[in-house]
Amino acid sequence: MSDPTGLLSLGLILATEEETEVTPGGVGLGAVVLTIVVALILGWMTYLYINSRRNRASAQEAAPPNLSPHVSDEELENDKLTKVLRAALFGSILLAIVLPWYAVNEPDRQAQAADTLLEEDIAAGARYFSIDGFQCVNCHGPGGSGGATDFVEPRSGVTSSWKVPSLNDIFYRYDENEIRHWIVYGRDGTPMPANGLEGGGAMTVQEVDQVI
Repeated sequence: MSDPTGLLSLGLILATEEETEVTPGGVGLGAVVLTIVVALILGWMTYLYINSRRNRASAQEAAPPNLSPHVSDEELENDKLTKVLRAALFGSILLAIVLPWYAVNEPDRQAQAADTLLEEDIAAGARYFSIDGFQCVNCHGPGGSGGATDFVEPRSGVTSSWKVPSLNDIFYRYDENEIRHWIVYGRDGTPMPANGLEGGGAMTVQEVDQVI
C-alpha cells in the first residue's frame, strides 16, 4: 500500500526510537554488555597464560621425583646388597637345620606334654575327691574303696545306713558318660547328690573330668 504523505513511515520511525534504549553516548546497551563480556574473557585468558608460564618456570626450577636424575651405578653397587644376601643365606641354612630337627622331636614333646597334663589332672582330681575338696571321700571312703553313710528316704522319712559302692572298679561296670551324668546330676533315691553346675552343684566341667 502506498503512503503519499509519508506519515506511516514517520510513525514507524518514532515507534522504533521509543522501543530502543540508548545510552547517553549514543551506544546501545547490548553493545556495552558485549564489550564488557569480551573484556572479561580477554582478561581471564591473559591471566591463565601468565599463570601457566609461571608454573612452568617453577617446575623447571624444582623437578618432581619422577623426573629427577637416576641413581648412578656407583651408588647402587655397594656392599649393602651383599650383606643382605649373606644374612639371608645363613638364615636359610639355619632354618634348614633347625626345622627338621624340631619336626622330628615334636611327637615326643607332644607326648610328654600330654603325660604332664594327665598327671596334673590326676592330682587335681585327687584333691577334689579329698576332704579339702568336694569331700567325696566321706561317702566313697579313702582311695574310693567304698564306705557307708546315713540316708533319709524322702517318702517315708526312714533313716538307714546306705552302703556306698567302691569306685576302684566302676569303669568296669559303667560307661564313662553314665558316670559323668551321675556326678553332675546325682542319683535319685540314693545319697549321691548333684555336684555339677548343670545339676545345681559347684563342680565345673573341667573339675568333673579331673575327678573322673
